[in-house]
Amino acid sequence: MSTKFRCVTTVVDASIGVRDPIDYHMLLYGRSKELRNILIGLMEKLPKDSSVVTSVEGLSYPLKDLMRSANREEGDKEGFLTRFNSPQKQAISTRVDFIGFSGDVMVALHYDDWRYRHSAVICSLLENNAVHNIKAQNYQSLRHGILENLRLRFINEGVKLQLKPKPVISLELQKKKTKDKQEIDPKVNVEKNEMLNELLSEVVALTAYVDRKKISNSRMQSDETERLLVLRNKRFQEAEVDGRLKKLLENPNAVLKLESYIDGSDERMQHLQNLWLKAKAEKDEEVKRAQLTAALSLSSDSREISSKDAKLIENELADKKKVLEKLKKEVESREKKQINRNIYTKHIFDVVGNIRKQQNEINKIAAENLYLQREIKSSAGKLERSFTVVEGKLYKDVEKDTFMQKAYRLLMKIHSECSCAITGIDSAGQIEREIEELNDQIATQYQKNINEKLECIVNDWMQIRKENMALKELLKECDN
Repeated sequence: MSTKFRCVTTVVDASIGVRDPIDYHMLLYGRSKELRNILIGLMEKLPKDSSVVTSVEGLSYPLKDLMRSANREEGDKEGFLTRFNSPQKQAISTRVDFIGFSGDVMVALHYDDWRYRHSAVICSLLENNAVHNIKAQNYQSLRHGILENLRLRFINEGVKLQLKPKPVISLELQKKKTKDKQEIDPKVNVEKNEMLNELLSEVVALTAYVDRKKISNSRMQSDETERLLVLRNKRFQEAEVDGRLKKLLENPNAVLKLESYIDGSDERMQHLQNLWLKAKAEKDEEVKRAQLTAALSLSSDSREISSKDAKLIENELADKKKVLEKLKKEVESREKKQINRNIYTKHIFDVVGNIRKQQNEINKIAAENLYLQREIKSSAGKLERSFTVVEGKLYKDVEKDTFMQKAYRLLMKIHSECSCAITGIDSAGQIEREIEELNDQIATQYQKNINEKLECIVNDWMQIRKENMALKELLKECDN
């Protein structure tokens, strides 16, 4: 379609002027009657006495060359031909582009793309045959024309021989004719040179005029493209404009109404502001009242809470006094008892021995863990290797026997279940380790809290003891 459109544009741009004006639509989608009228008009415009063609090499087919160049340009742009790869689609009759390489079969044989080499060879053979046929036809027409010209010359020479010979001219008359020719020739040459100079100047002027026209035409085309772009932008802007704004601008009464509405907006704004101030004042008063009620309720609640806190503090003080009395009794009983040094040293040695035993047990467990890890890794490697060997053998025999297919499926199922079991065992062990770590952390935190509480109690007891000593001294001073 693109090549047809290019040919149509060349015909239309040529401005043939046959009967009715030719347009693109007529040539692309015209009926047979209209195209017949165009061809008859073109035949009428052909010259009646056509000159005989003397050489075949100079022949050219502009329409064919135009189509060929268009096809090659499209091929260069696309880069490859559209083909159907599947055998079902290849069986369907499809249209293939004609790649003939101007009848050169050797170029088609050395075509780069191997997929289209066969079609290119066939196309080149067809085109070569067509070119040879055209050349043979042109040669026959030229041969007939040359024979006709020779026949006419032979007839003319025979007619000339039948005529009487011209009378012999004397030498004096011949000399006069030569002198007259010599006098006339310089004048004729001068006139011819003048005519040639005038024609050359006219040609130069015409070429300059044509160049100016081309430049002006290009400028006009660029201006026209700019105008089209401006028009397109204007149309886009017009399309983007809201329809309500268009209606408003088209109706003058609507514009007046809008102006009056805008003028009255200040009054409405003032009215709304007054309403807002009134509502704000009312809401401010309500907020102040709510704050006063909240403050009163908070004061009563704070009193109740303070009384409850005081009771709790008194109870805690009574409990602490009881604990202090117990601690005093324990300290006094310990001071009374005599401390045996040997008992403490024995206890320390027992603790050290237990620690050493625990360390030895820990080392044994670590060695056992390393040994077990090595055995697990080696067994896992053996299992993986054996699985790969068995899987490979079964996979080879799957296509031969159905029992092997079942065995292969069972093997894959066993492998997946074993891997799931291994992952479950690993996750369970990891969870147990995390649980043990959390229990250790809980125990250490519990012991830490107990130690902190004991330290606080001891500090309080020491402070109370100091206060009691100070009070005793004051009582003694008062008694004295």
